[in-house]
Amino acid sequence: MRLIDADEIDNYIIGHVDTRTIPTINAIPIPENITNGDMIKLLFPNKYGEEYGRTKVYYGIDAHNRMEFQIDWWNKPYKEGK
Repeated sequence: MRLIDADEIDNYIIGHVDTRTIPTINAIPIPENITNGDMIKLLFPNKYGEEYGRTKVYYGIDAHNRMEFQIDWWNKPYKEGK
């Protein structure tokens, strides 16, 4: 899965393609000043629970599965991958 900036899609389409033939594209708007933890929440919105330990964050995606993150990484600003 790749994240797509909806504004970039609009700019590309306007300059290159007849917009009447484009199917709807689902994109996740990425707010400014978002943290890595906020990004995880955007990607996995149906959380089962969120728990903060001293050094880790546990983010449940369902009753049997959860992801574990270092709290420093969770709170760092998100940087877009190239």
